[in-house]
Amino acid sequence: MIPHRQRLDVLRREIQLFQDTSAELGYRDLSVETRCPGWTVRDQVAHLADTDEVAADTVREGPRAFARVVHEFPTPEAFTRAGCDRGRDMTLADLREWSAAASQSCVAALSDCIGTERVRWGFGMQATHLVMGRTMEYWTHHSDIRTALGMSGSGSVEGAICVAELSLYSVRYALAKARVTVERWPDVRLILVDEDSGRVHSLGKGDAAELVSGSLQSWALLAAGRRNPLLERSFDFEGEYARLFIQTARAYL
Repeated sequence: MIPHRQRLDVLRREIQLFQDTSAELGYRDLSVETRCPGWTVRDQVAHLADTDEVAADTVREGPRAFARVVHEFPTPEAFTRAGCDRGRDMTLADLREWSAAASQSCVAALSDCIGTERVRWGFGMQATHLVMGRTMEYWTHHSDIRTALGMSGSGSVEGAICVAELSLYSVRYALAKARVTVERWPDVRLILVDEDSGRVHSLGKGDAAELVSGSLQSWALLAAGRRNPLLERSFDFEGEYARLFIQTARAYL
């Protein structure tokens, strides 16, 4: 198990990379549509800031704790949309200031936690898993923004690995969301190649007979919900459950 502090270091790096990209944005960039239908660059920045605030209050049991505010909305999608709408009329400077302050507050709150401490996010999870969830959010939305604006690169390799690890931890949840029933899920190993360095990363139990192999960054996108048929077909697999894993992998609620 990777230590909580090390997980926090990865989150801090993802936030810094995102803020570096934010510093390059112009006002016109904010209205550019991203690969998420109906979401602009502005929406992506606002979503991260809003959910950082909710995450911080969840850890500290503040007024905007997830378990409190989510019930104010008819659907989870409405909750998410409301967070995006908070940034609709902000200037670029105000949006950046909000983003920076919210991320700092979130990291500070999570830094005060013991990794195994449980927080009331979703169905409840360890603080370390919430750190991984925030890392997934930053890695994914940062990639969305850079792709929309024609910028090369995305988040860190460590961030992509974190997303892949979450997909392994979230198998039961992903199967339930996909309405797939499996009596016993066997061990599946991911063998993923970093597109930039060519380094191979093996995740999961080393003796697992079921294997999925392909690009690290592509798997992170797939698990973060940026899937399409072409992306799914880019992975090789050994075993029926490995094929099912490709179809259902999910690293988000």
